[in-house]
Amino acid sequence: DGTNYQTSVTFSGLAPNTYNVTVKNSGGCISASCKAVINAQPAAPATPVVSITQPTCSVTTGTITVTSPAGTGYSYSIDGTNYQTSVTFSGLAPNTYNVTVKNSGGCISASCKAVINAQPAAPATPVVSITQPTCACSTGSIIIKTPAGTGYTYSINDKTYQTSTTFSGLAAGKYTIYVKAANGCSSSASFVITAATGCNNFASEPTPELTPEPTPEPISDGKVSALSSYYLEVKVLPNPSEIEFTMLLKGNSKENVEIRVVDMWGKTVHRGKGTINDTYRFGSRFAVGVYIVQILQGHHIKTIKVVKG
Repeated sequence: DGTNYQTSVTFSGLAPNTYNVTVKNSGGCISASCKAVINAQPAAPATPVVSITQPTCSVTTGTITVTSPAGTGYSYSIDGTNYQTSVTFSGLAPNTYNVTVKNSGGCISASCKAVINAQPAAPATPVVSITQPTCACSTGSIIIKTPAGTGYTYSINDKTYQTSTTFSGLAAGKYTIYVKAANGCSSSASFVITAATGCNNFASEPTPELTPEPTPEPISDGKVSALSSYYLEVKVLPNPSEIEFTMLLKGNSKENVEIRVVDMWGKTVHRGKGTINDTYRFGSRFAVGVYIVQILQGHHIKTIKVVKG
């Protein structure tokens, strides 16, 4: 300042300003001045603003993305030590992270806390009680015992959910029960409704018409005669089937055949006609359940039970 002199060569703690530095010797003579400029303090970046993607039912980790400040010259950190130019930090375990921004001058912003939550929990696997069909009642029911209570919904197709724990009027077949919690996570387990057996009149099977076999007729090739008897072999593969059924016929009659398929309530759900040598496919649009296939050839009727599920 041209007034106060010191023997130390260092002047510290100086506010931003322009200073005139002079030197005085032991004889009291003073040098010409030298201008020294202390610049204003460089500005730190603004406190970062972030967006957070939290873990989901299927993804265990989260993501932090810095939305501002952004651009050339900035780098970013979530631990105050390691910086990167990308604004995105992915694959983060649940924790609290301190996000900071460093500019090209090396100045670091105040930190912003970003919290990655724990992954939302899925419900426990459902436990159910099953009422199977009987000879008097052709359908069954499934009741979810646990988990149950507020916030849970239930489905047997993962599409339509209900708050009731009971699914009734179920035809024989395989069902997958889904439980969804309030956080959107779900669990599932599969169960089987089994058709009643040993009943005098199966609910879905019409009583077949009994037709006496005709008297065998002689067959002659002009030299040898023999007696022939009617037979019809039916194979349905696979059975049970989750997609469709393939039926093959084998017999000694060349008469055309008619195919009828009825459901548990006796409703005809499929019809077809053909020859003994044809391959018959059906059932791709059938609901889960038990069906009766009738093969009619002339005066003969043969029935077979198939299961879709």
